[in-house]
Amino acid sequence: MPAFLPANQEAVVEAVSKGSLNLPPALLEALGMDAALRNPRDDQPAAGPVPFTTLGEAEVALRRAFGRINVSKLVGDRIDAARGRV
Repeated sequence: MPAFLPANQEAVVEAVSKGSLNLPPALLEALGMDAALRNPRDDQPAAGPVPFTTLGEAEVALRRAFGRINVSKLVGDRIDAARGRV
């Protein structure tokens, strides 16, 4: 694991996403971070699953949001604005 922060943006993203940054304890302390949380030991269990939103839940939320849009009023307002009406 590298003990440095890569200069290339893509390398930083990859290193962070893979958890391969092993920052020195002094740097973690200066940043106010708990070193035990940032540099876990190999014998510690892996973190649990990451919660996510299912596609179905996203579709329901989008339908609900789009359902609140008054298309007739929106189009009418834009036509009125284009004609110079306020």
